[in-house]
Parts: sequence; C-alpha cells; structure tokens
Amino acid sequence: MPRRPAPPVPERVDSYTVLKRLGWGGNAAVYLVEGRGKRYALKQSIVRKSGKYKSFQREFRTISKLNIPGVVRGHRFGWPLVGGPYLTMDQVPGISAKRWVHGAGDVDPAEKVERIVSVLTEVTGVLSQLHRHALVHCDIKSNNILVTPQGKITLIDFGAVLQLRSLKHPRRRSKFLGTRSSAAPEQSDGSPIGGFSDMYSLGVLVYTMLVGKNPFRGKTAAESSHRQQTVVPPAPADVAPTILPGLSDLTMQMLSKKAQDRPTSDEVLRWFADRQDSLHDSRPNPR
Repeated sequence: MPRRPAPPVPERVDSYTVLKRLGWGGNAAVYLVEGRGKRYALKQSIVRKSGKYKSFQREFRTISKLNIPGVVRGHRFGWPLVGGPYLTMDQVPGISAKRWVHGAGDVDPAEKVERIVSVLTEVTGVLSQLHRHALVHCDIKSNNILVTPQGKITLIDFGAVLQLRSLKHPRRRSKFLGTRSSAAPEQSDGSPIGGFSDMYSLGVLVYTMLVGKNPFRGKTAAESSHRQQTVVPPAPADVAPTILPGLSDLTMQMLSKKAQDRPTSDEVLRWFADRQDSLHDSRPNPR
C-alpha cells in the first residue's frame, strides 16, 4: 500500500515554532516544536475533513485527562487559521518497539526474546490500566509504542480510541479506524469492539517480532482485512523451533479469531507473573 508523500514542514503552527518533522502517516504529521520555552510533539491533521476535528478532539480529551504511566500526556488542542487541527503532547524519547527489539542487527536471539517479552508485558500493563477506564486504543502497533534505551514504553496515537460504557459492554463502530494489517477481525466486520481487540493487535505485533513477518499484511487494505478474517498462521514455535513454546502458544491464543477465546490484559499479566522463570511451559491457559 503506497504511503502518502511527506507534507512540507511549516515554519510555525499557531504559536509554536516547528523545529523538525518527527514523522507522518495517512492522516497526520508529527513535528517537534517549541513554545514558551518548552519543547513538545505536535500532531497536526493533513486531511481536510470535518471529521478529523472530532477525531483530534477525542484524542486530546483522552490523553489530557488520563494519568497513566506509559500513556503520552496531552497539553493543548487548537485549530489555527492556516492548516488543520492539532494537539500538543509530551516529547517522548524513544524508538518504535520493533526497532528496539532488533537493535542495529546485533541483538542475539536470547536477548531478542527477552526484549519481546519486555514489550509484551509493559504494553499489557498499560492496556490493563486503559481498559479499566473502559477505553480501547484500537491501533496497537509498533510505531505507536515508543521504547527508551532502558526499555520503558510509552503508548502514543489515540486517534482511534473508543470509549465504552464498561468493559462488559463492547461497542460497534460505524466506520473503520486503525491499521488494517494489525486490527482485530471485529474492527473490520462491524462486530462489537472491546479490550479483546487490543489484545489481538498486540498479538499481531508479538508474532511479527518473533517470526519476522506480519502474516496478515496484504497488498491492499481490503486484502489485509480479508486475511485477518481468514488466515490462521502457523505457531511461531513451528516456524522457528528456538522460540519458547509457552510464549508461542500465548501469542496464538491472543490471535484467536473469536474474541471470547483471547486472554484479557489482566490474564496475560497473571500468566507472566506465574511463569517468571518457566516460559518453556508447554501451553498457557490464562483462563
């Protein structure tokens, strides 16, 4: 799927001086900016649609009211005379989860697995807190997880976040929001979305880091969605026998097509707590 060309870097956004572009995607660009003597990450819409205003408002409300370690904090929302709506948030040091796991190509297999387990447990801990607030991130993927050199993670990009009445009340969405190659099947077919959707997406990330390939990525968005509905990939331990059997089985459980068959974030945390020194156990059964 072709990537949208990089937008030009503005000199200013509202009252902020733009220092450099940090990244961009299909709907927004992120800049390092300075204002009132402080530096922030500024995310600005590059799509001129009225719905993006509500999307940015929703994201800002979420990250500005939450006080959860591991969740980026929002500071300001605005819509300047020139350009689309924007929000500012903490400037978070770090690199994407996959880049941190693989390093510069010099990470040995044992350390790589340790890093994957670290990402899995750290992100699951953040999701556990998020789900207790009846919030579903809906776009868990490598680029939305920043990792410091010390291995601490920060979850970013809440543009697809979904507010539930409670975790016991999953909710349907009228349109797709997220990333097709990592989104849970129910996010594409109109079924109710819940915390279990985040656990599926995290499973896709863990599988990709273990095996080196996302089995659901297609040449088009439609193909990726179809593969999420139909493809059951081989277990990681069957692809690479050196992968820990327990971790491989847990990953496959997270990738269950049926939402009710996936472990919750709290169940995954309990599973790891019970097996700190025995990841070689044959089959996880968090339920």
